Amino acid sequence: AMTEELEHRLNNTRSELIKHKDGTEAQILAATNAHTEELASLGHAHNEADELRVKRIAELEHELKSLQDQLREQKQKYDEHLNSESDIQKIRNTEDVRREDELKSQLAAASAMVEELDSRLELNYRSTVDEKDKRSEEH
Repeated sequence: AMTEELEHRLNNTRSELIKHKDGTEAQILAATNAHTEELASLGHAHNEADELRVKRIAELEHELKSLQDQLREQKQKYDEHLNSESDIQKIRNTEDVRREDELKSQLAAASAMVEELDSRLELNYRSTVDEKDKRSEEH
């Protein structure tokens, strides 16, 4: 009778342990699923941020190319202005000296704008690369 009682208590204990183990596994599985969903959501947010950065870089590259084209046109006009013989003769009067100075100023301003855009593009590119590197280290 004592052995049967011990066996009965042992079976009850086993049964309780199995229920507890199953409940714990279910909790772990639920928590794991929640974390997986959260990681997927964060990954999606990072991808959207990357897409925005790539789009902005493309916009800046386009703007830079446009300014470089404008700079080339201004330089070509400036060179043509200086190279034409009639303009070389006219440059001696005050009005042409003023126009030459104005063209030089426009050329310098365009060059500064191109340098600024190039700098912004480089910073944006580095930011994107740093973000990707940071994410790579996190995963």
